[in-house]
Amino acid sequence: MLITFKKILVGLINVFSKLIYNFLLLKIIAIFLGPSGIGIYSQFRSFWQLSTTFTNLNSSAFIVQRLSIIENKKIFFSNSFILILFLNIIFFIILITNIDFFANLIFLNNNEFYKKILFYSSFIIPLTSMIVYLFSSLNGFKLFYKHTILSLVISSIYIFLTIYFSYYGADFDIFSVLKIILISEILSLILLLLILFKYFYFKHLFILKIKEFLINQRNFVKNSSVFLISGLVFLSSILIIKIIIINYLGYSKLGIFESAWAICIVLSFIATKSLSFYYLPELSNLKTKDISIVVNQYLLTSPVIICVLYIPLFLL
Repeated sequence: MLITFKKILVGLINVFSKLIYNFLLLKIIAIFLGPSGIGIYSQFRSFWQLSTTFTNLNSSAFIVQRLSIIENKKIFFSNSFILILFLNIIFFIILITNIDFFANLIFLNNNEFYKKILFYSSFIIPLTSMIVYLFSSLNGFKLFYKHTILSLVISSIYIFLTIYFSYYGADFDIFSVLKIILISEILSLILLLLILFKYFYFKHLFILKIKEFLINQRNFVKNSSVFLISGLVFLSSILIIKIIIINYLGYSKLGIFESAWAICIVLSFIATKSLSFYYLPELSNLKTKDISIVVNQYLLTSPVIICVLYIPLFLL
């Protein structure tokens, strides 16, 4: 039981490290840019999340599950890396060559301001997609402590850049936010690649036939499709709701909606992510008869964790 609590605590540290810099960034945007600034950032973030989900096939759970149980981990990791990288290159080309179309679609306006946001997005989204994939791989390899340390380092990078741009930047605007995200994501990707470098194995590509390689990629897409569809349906519905709000009420009202929506997301994010961080790879690696033991641990510990986290929030 104590070991389970310790591992869940590691998951909580990962979650809170992300929440802290996200809260700080939103707070800075609210102070400098007001509700309309939050509204514009909210729409960018919804497009960012939807696109990232699409370009990595929402495969995080599948990657964790596969890497936890298969023997040829390096081959699977390297194959899936190539596929995700290829999808992101295609996405980058499509977005960068159709900025006018996407600006009208997402922001209902294709002036230079919104096109510049999408220009930054064309770099941020592929970076984030690869980072999500690599973090999932860390979890699948059961490198929990490296995952946690790296999460804290990346959060520190975000916090440092946010403070730097807000205090020392000439004019803090939405593009300052995008620069913070872009620089942080570049540094995050470099750190992840350095940690996972020894797990890459591309020699098999010279041995495998092209047909066999393509079959492996097809199976990856097929197994990820369930997660992809569910993720796209949810995130698309949120994006559409926000487009409707922009159309009828404007970005200021969207900013107010985003503030309320962020609270709901935070409450669910704390419980689900901190618990699944440990249990998903753990359950994937167990035999059928042992699963009930871990599930019982989950049922015993999760209500305690949720109560400890949520009761203080409700009292506030």
